Amino acid sequence: MKDTRIFALYKGDTYITQGTIREIAKYRGCTKRTISFYLTDSYKKRLKNMEKNRKRRSKGNLVLVYLDEGTWGVWMGREKEKI
Repeated sequence: MKDTRIFALYKGDTYITQGTIREIAKYRGCTKRTISFYLTDSYKKRLKNMEKNRKRRSKGNLVLVYLDEGTWGVWMGREKEKI
């Protein structure tokens, strides 16, 4: 079965692209596994740790946002949190 969930990819507050995980991976020139990693708890924890470290402040990290049939939600593993 094909995964048809639509996501939007942002770097900080800047919109990059939207589509399925496969389409975003093709656009970015990386694997589906890399894009899927942006949805994991370990990636979110890594982002928090990077923000705490003043020497390595980022200008914007990649964030994958789940778009749910007209409503916005952040994909949190198996659950989604409506904003």
